Amino acid sequence: MRKTIKKGLSLVLACLLIMSVAVVSVAAESQATLTIGSVSAQAGEQITVPVSISADSGVTIGSFAINFNSSFLTLNEVVYGEEGMLELGSCIVGVTEDNKDQIGVAIVGPNLSTIDAEGGVLFNLVFTVNNAVPTTEETLSVDFTNVRDTDNNGLFADQTMLDVTLVDGIISITGIEADVPAITLESITADAGAAIEVPLTITENSCVISGAFCIGYDSNVLEYTGYTDGELENVSQLLIDETADEESAVGVVFSTENATSAIVAGGTIATLKFNVKANAPSGDSHLKFQLVRPDDVSVLGGVATSEALVENAIFNDATITISSAVTTTEVTFVVTPDNATIEF
Repeated sequence: MRKTIKKGLSLVLACLLIMSVAVVSVAAESQATLTIGSVSAQAGEQITVPVSISADSGVTIGSFAINFNSSFLTLNEVVYGEEGMLELGSCIVGVTEDNKDQIGVAIVGPNLSTIDAEGGVLFNLVFTVNNAVPTTEETLSVDFTNVRDTDNNGLFADQTMLDVTLVDGIISITGIEADVPAITLESITADAGAAIEVPLTITENSCVISGAFCIGYDSNVLEYTGYTDGELENVSQLLIDETADEESAVGVVFSTENATSAIVAGGTIATLKFNVKANAPSGDSHLKFQLVRPDDVSVLGGVATSEALVENAIFNDATITISSAVTTTEVTFVVTPDNATIEF
């Protein structure tokens, strides 16, 4: 009988885990091996990764976590293992509450006895490889830490597996070959006193998932007034505003859907709006990218995280060429009968 207990309904398992003090007991004469399968996949493909335990493992009860990179993989479902593998026992798997890149696992042998002596697949993890990811290898690794499920019901708490040999899984992904991304502010010409719009663009095939940076400007020449969204379909989160610690800079934070897909098509991230001040002098004024350090992300008062930085990108600043407003002088001609004079 296959057990497919869902995390919200597993009160019996919770009680077993809480009452157990022997945290994954492993028989002294045997050495358990926990193996995460390795597979190859194309970007956008669905894959199945088996998680198995060796024969005569001696494991009775325990919990562990499996770490993965959600920027490359999306967990779709869990398919529990072979018939009879946990006969009258239980296995529960779910994404942990405080870490979207971690899967929590709890297992209990039948009546707290050891898992099937023949060993086999405990469960299968069904992932989708995210679209537009570069060619890479991603590791699925086991972490013996206390974890909790998304309902925070403690099913995975306070259990540790002892004396277990671990075999990590390797997901070999064949993706697209990403180009070096170029992020550009378009240069324009404007008159003093004019309202201007400056497109912020990214090149195609960049495979950028998220970004964070600042754009500095001369506040004696320009006044920032807002922005409009660009046309990139998979940019789902965009925030642009004046930064907390720089009055002459705006911070830009953007991310694709759940930070799991990458920008491929290229185009406009956003269009920034400024007013050129009426008294702005003729000449060039510049919009300059100000990159933030991974250990000091100051964009929008800390909204961005270090993971949002755009790495190895080419940034192209903008030049705003300003023409001073034309002033006019009224000239009046007054003609007298005797002699002509001109008054200004």
